[in-house]
Amino acid sequence: LPEKIVEAVKVHRADLVGVSGLIAPSLAEMEQVVLALKAEGLKTPVMVGGATTSPEHTAVKLVPLYEFGVVQVKDASRAVGVAVSLTGEGRDAFLAEKYAEYERIRTQHLNKNSELISLEEARKQ
Repeated sequence: LPEKIVEAVKVHRADLVGVSGLIAPSLAEMEQVVLALKAEGLKTPVMVGGATTSPEHTAVKLVPLYEFGVVQVKDASRAVGVAVSLTGEGRDAFLAEKYAEYERIRTQHLNKNSELISLEEARKQ
């Protein structure tokens, strides 16, 4: 699947890629798509959406893999606005704002893990 998306981006000279996931394995596929785009030297922005996606998944798993624009779209009704923001004149400002938000989410996620205690400590409690 990632190879077909990369090929379509090249053939059609796509301005944007949109992927949607309905089941959990789709999340891993999204990671493979952004890695394949990057491996081919493509800088095409990617919108992710669907039932399995979340801002946290996007911030923690996808954004660190692909610096050319990955944005989670919560609802399909917002896809057109996000697409315009990713391909229009205000792209850099839009991405800077989204990536600042994703950095905050990623930091919260990483700090959440620092609050974990060892299995031995949990058993004592």
